[in-house]
Amino acid sequence: MVRTRSLAAKRAGAEVNDAAALVAAQVGLREPSPSALGVGDVVETLVGAAGLRAVADAVAAVVRGGSRSAPAFGAVQADAVDLARTAWLAAVSPGLPRRWSQDIAERVATAAELRLAVADSLVGVAVAARRSGWAALTTVAAIVVLGVGLLLAAVAVGSRLGGGEPANGWTTAGAVALVVVGLALLVLAGAVRRAAARRRAAGVLRAGRAALEQVALVRLAEPTQAVLAEHRRVRELAASAIR
Repeated sequence: MVRTRSLAAKRAGAEVNDAAALVAAQVGLREPSPSALGVGDVVETLVGAAGLRAVADAVAAVVRGGSRSAPAFGAVQADAVDLARTAWLAAVSPGLPRRWSQDIAERVATAAELRLAVADSLVGVAVAARRSGWAALTTVAAIVVLGVGLLLAAVAVGSRLGGGEPANGWTTAGAVALVVVGLALLVLAGAVRRAAARRRAAGVLRAGRAALEQVALVRLAEPTQAVLAEHRRVRELAASAIR
């Protein structure tokens, strides 16, 4: 009786081992490294697909005063979105059996879904641009100062050429000083405009990248991580059952 029980236990153990070995044969040795799940490359591709840099440059041009056209996002490039999705699947699939790779491909967003998600996410990115108020005030101040300086200079020159009483030295010195200050204010106004343009463009890029990163995480990374978590559980259970 004891011997019969022992044989049955051995047979049962062998069957469990065989079943576990069968399951183990259907999973990979390991999951992709965490670095493979980073969405940085995908985001860069989506940035190009959405024309984010071009929009940011257009915003900067408006702020600098070099353009009057209102910037806006155009159509998202379907080929670039498909490339981003394909590159993602290629990065997270090495080492996984075909069944698991197919499962990932089925769970992540399709290229069409990803393209729509990208377009929807950019709706919330503010691209309204206006010229710098500080630059405008500085420019007005520069024009006023230059005008006064040139007026004084005209008075000084006129008094010398007109044969009347020549202007005193303070008039000439004041004219020169005001012209120098006016020119300096013009240079400062240009610097203020350029700095404001850089800040605004950087803000558009930052907001756009954040929106696209969220799309990549929700539509690609999270579904992939769910499949890989299942793969890990199955692999570990199979490994623990084999004796």
